[in-house]
Amino acid sequence: MGRDFAGGGKEGVSAVIGVILTVAATVVIAAVLLAWIGAFNLPQPPHAVLVTAKHINSTHIEVIFMGGPDSDLVNGLNLSVDALPIDLSSFPEFRDGIVGFGI
Repeated sequence: MGRDFAGGGKEGVSAVIGVILTVAATVVIAAVLLAWIGAFNLPQPPHAVLVTAKHINSTHIEVIFMGGPDSDLVNGLNLSVDALPIDLSSFPEFRDGIVGFGI
C-alpha cells in the first residue's frame, strides 16, 4: 500500500498531511499578501473650493476665499507669486479668508 522511494523504504508524508500543509501555506501566503496590499494608501478624491485672485495694481493682489462644497476641510492657504512663497502671517489684514494685500 505504501510507495517505494529512492531510499528503498515505504515511508513518506501521508496525503492528508500533505493537503493540510499545502492549505496552511496558501493561507499564510494570502494573509501576507493582504497585509501588504492593505498597507498601500488609496488616492483621495480631489476637493472643490473656490478661491479667486484679482490683480489690483502693480503692488496689490486681492485674494477671496468664496467657499465651496468642501470649504469646511480648508485649514490654510498657501500663496506664491512668480514661484516665490508669500508668508501670509506677515499681513495683519489677512483674516477670515478675505484679504487685499501688497506684495
